[in-house]
Amino acid sequence: MINRAVIWTLIAFISFAGIALGGYDLSGSEKAESLSTSSSALQGIEASAGALAGAEIPQMTASAAGTEQAFSTTQTPTNTELLTLLPFDVEASQSTQVFFKGSYLGWNGFEVQYPRASPGLWIERSGSWSWYATMPLGSWARELLYVPTASPISIFEIYPSGYVMKHDLGSVPPGYYYIWYYADTPGRHLSLFALSNSASNAVTIDVYSIPHQKVTPTDPKKECEKNSYCHWVNDQCLCTMPDPVDPEKEKC
Repeated sequence: MINRAVIWTLIAFISFAGIALGGYDLSGSEKAESLSTSSSALQGIEASAGALAGAEIPQMTASAAGTEQAFSTTQTPTNTELLTLLPFDVEASQSTQVFFKGSYLGWNGFEVQYPRASPGLWIERSGSWSWYATMPLGSWARELLYVPTASPISIFEIYPSGYVMKHDLGSVPPGYYYIWYYADTPGRHLSLFALSNSASNAVTIDVYSIPHQKVTPTDPKKECEKNSYCHWVNDQCLCTMPDPVDPEKEKC
């Protein structure tokens, strides 16, 4: 359970200054700023404190993939897609489910229940949009935003260290949008977005490192001698191809 105390404890631990590579991958962008250098920006996420709960979020940070893994890719989005709110086609996603009030609902049931005046944020998993997911380091996944009203939009990421990055995304008409999220640092991350007078729920993302796979070198001599017509001579594989089979003799 993530609550108001947790979010403000993280913010209190902010100790870094300047611009760093953010989870939405625009290093040094004029759209990004460190909240450690702009205390007024913190006010924009205060309204989210009561919405940072999710019963499905594990207490412990995941260090490996699990059933909650994000639907991710290692393919980097194009430059025009980075830190850009892109229109989301709800009609094409009717078969997926959306997390709300502790359970997953079909789109029709979700849209009936969801308060239309509240901004919402989810991360894509296979067949669903969730408030929690795991991601391998260096991968990308989509986050879904519901924007209830035209307003300047800022998206925040809270790093495992407590470092907070704020990205200004401009203003868009009401509706559903998605943005690409980049898993750039191992550990537990929180992301949320704020309008001028309200903020979304938080999405929790556990980024894990993929263990290095040790490659056992092959023995060239053994590989060579797997073929009956090959022999290892003077550190070389010498092969004498067998004579072709005579079909007439084969009949006899």
